[in-house]
Amino acid sequence: IGELFGGQGDSFPTISDPCSDMLGLSDPASAQPQDVVNNCISQGVPADGSYVQPNPQIRITVGSNPNLQPETSESVTFGFVYSPSWLDGLDLTVDYYNIELDDAIGFVGPQTTLNACAQSLQLCNLIERGVIGQVTDLLAAGVNVNSFEVEGVDFLASYSFPETDFGFFRVVWDGAYQGKNEQTAPDFGNPDGGTVFTNFLGFNAGDTAFTRWKSNLDVNWSYGDWEATYGIQYIHGLDETCAIPAAFGFCNLDRDGDGSNEARRIGGTSYHDMQLSYHLSDYDTRLTFGVNNIWDKGPPLSTTAFANSYNAADYRTPGRFPYVRVTVDF
Repeated sequence: IGELFGGQGDSFPTISDPCSDMLGLSDPASAQPQDVVNNCISQGVPADGSYVQPNPQIRITVGSNPNLQPETSESVTFGFVYSPSWLDGLDLTVDYYNIELDDAIGFVGPQTTLNACAQSLQLCNLIERGVIGQVTDLLAAGVNVNSFEVEGVDFLASYSFPETDFGFFRVVWDGAYQGKNEQTAPDFGNPDGGTVFTNFLGFNAGDTAFTRWKSNLDVNWSYGDWEATYGIQYIHGLDETCAIPAAFGFCNLDRDGDGSNEARRIGGTSYHDMQLSYHLSDYDTRLTFGVNNIWDKGPPLSTTAFANSYNAADYRTPGRFPYVRVTVDF
């Protein structure tokens, strides 16, 4: 609803029009290649090169785009549950998914829109020009430009041990593996068209992580009215663009092989939690004491995080967290 009918408003960003002084009559540095000149002329810019952008700030329209088309998706999922008769207490669950999304809605900035139209006649429908060639309006909103594909497996294994003199024990391993996370977008800077392929898998993009492996391992114990759980949460390591000069020593990964250490490797992270409960059966009340992040594990440093030194969306807030809870059933 917001992408289609969220309303529109004016904005006045500083933008450079590639069609301005395209022949270099006022400034030789503004001269454009002939294919760009031809594209500008086809959009209504005077062929004599007389149009010069009158103001570095251009009025544009921002907000929703009522001309958006539906995104289309194809999904393949299947899974199974296995509880073998030869090992009572064991349960295995595996779920596979593959999701392809085409015509995905993405935002294209106004400068990219102007450049794309001038260089490859893409996104020109978002631009309006006046009689002298000047940009009178430009829609900076969502457009159907991207395609995505993700693929992975979710799994769960649990085993309840036979009763012992010390109570019941149960182990649960719940995990997720992502094997593909890709985006395909138009190559707006290529006059011949084409696409730009981006592989997000195993990459930390500021405050969003595309992790290959995630898992939780819980060990549960119960004995009469007592119950306890010890859990481990694991987040696999990631790579990220290093936004700090290499001289500071934070950049530790050389991805292009030139010895520049232009990237950063974020190691795997594990959090340990524990919880102990006692059930007052006569009062339908449960008393619980727990500690999250027992070993006070801090989140890994991220040089691309927006407002913190770490990715707060995928990692926990620093510090150990003890708590007490009372639950009463009425």
